[in-house]
Amino acid sequence: MVYKRTVLASLKRGQSFGEHAILNSEPRSDSCTFLTVEQDAFLSIFGAFFQEKLAQAQAFFKTNVLM
Repeated sequence: MVYKRTVLASLKRGQSFGEHAILNSEPRSDSCTFLTVEQDAFLSIFGAFFQEKLAQAQAFFKTNVLM
């Protein structure tokens, strides 16, 4: 059997996809799967990184955006 390769997108450094589902316990919206990671395992490895980025974003909005 021969499969035709089709590139749908090329991710650049810092880009990702599928993270919303695993971070927010939402259903996946993509139909492509090449890597499956359980949420607990993902968060144990990357959770601190995302918490730091969230804190940076919150600090930015608190000081730079009027609400």
